[in-house]
Amino acid sequence: MNLSANRWYVAWFFWSCRALDNFCGRWDDRNSKYAAKGTNLCHFFRTLMWGSLIFTSVFALYIWVVFVVLVLPFILFKFASVGGALLVVTGIILGAITFLAALAGITQGGTWVTETIKTRNANLQQKEPGFLSLVIAYIVAIKKKFCPTIQFKDIPDV
Repeated sequence: MNLSANRWYVAWFFWSCRALDNFCGRWDDRNSKYAAKGTNLCHFFRTLMWGSLIFTSVFALYIWVVFVVLVLPFILFKFASVGGALLVVTGIILGAITFLAALAGITQGGTWVTETIKTRNANLQQKEPGFLSLVIAYIVAIKKKFCPTIQFKDIPDV
């Protein structure tokens, strides 16, 4: 099965690979290995699942931190002390710095995504399997206990 790099779920796969590598503390470049040699359908969907779970967990953690830093002190202290207000302002500044650092880490692969979006319209005439077709093929592969190989085409330097 050949998948083009111009599809959103292929970009999601490579982003998930980067997220899993960063989450697990592996700093070697596995994306170039998958781009060159491909992978199988089961690994493709497992990577999408775990990458999505990591994204959801990190998003929930940031929401919790924003609540703890921005909302909870105002509920608990009600501006009773100037020191508490200064602590809240310091927390807001540190939270903003942390958020911007995390956002810079998320957008690390942004240039490849924008190139993918620009070249997507050029390759619309090629008929490739859509995401729903891949999901159905994944379910069939699990049932048969055999996952077909996926090759990626039109991959820029990952």
